[in-house]
Amino acid sequence: MHQNNNGQLISAPLIAQRLAVDHFTSLSIAHNCKEDGKDYSLSSWKRQLVTPALLDQYKLPYQKSWFKDTNDNETSRSWYEYIRDYLGYRLAVKDISYQVNLTNYGMAAPVLINKAELVLLNASKKAVATKEITDVAHLQSLKVLPVEWQVDKALAKKAKYLAFKFTGYGNTGNRLANNIALLRDIIIC
Repeated sequence: MHQNNNGQLISAPLIAQRLAVDHFTSLSIAHNCKEDGKDYSLSSWKRQLVTPALLDQYKLPYQKSWFKDTNDNETSRSWYEYIRDYLGYRLAVKDISYQVNLTNYGMAAPVLINKAELVLLNASKKAVATKEITDVAHLQSLKVLPVEWQVDKALAKKAKYLAFKFTGYGNTGNRLANNIALLRDIIIC
């Protein structure tokens, strides 16, 4: 994505906006770090800070929690981190009641997910019930997929934890954009 422009660099916010509008899932960085000993666009994005206000201004998807560290303190982020973390899909559980609402904060739909399911676990963290989610691959950027699940009362009584499991093709694992540890202590019964 190198562009000379008389020595000017590619604008991080504008490239992020293009990646989001066209739902990009990857970006090659092979030739965009240094040439002739000079930094180019990708390297400069590591030093350019991004804020929620800038992301709102460019109408880019993001989670407010992305700007917090593990202790819930405000943290600064760069455009490089934003593009790295939001390129492709970024699924998060938004809220849980009798249904789970999955939200895609990424720039593209999660088309490479092979299987997705909700799993109720007992106190020993063994599965007592599962619910396959069949339409997760169609979850576009900033859209919500509500997943309703009626669980047999006998199974619900055995359940203590809720988990979300999804794998890519080749059985590679994936993670939610929000910390699954936040969900493990939700008592179902």
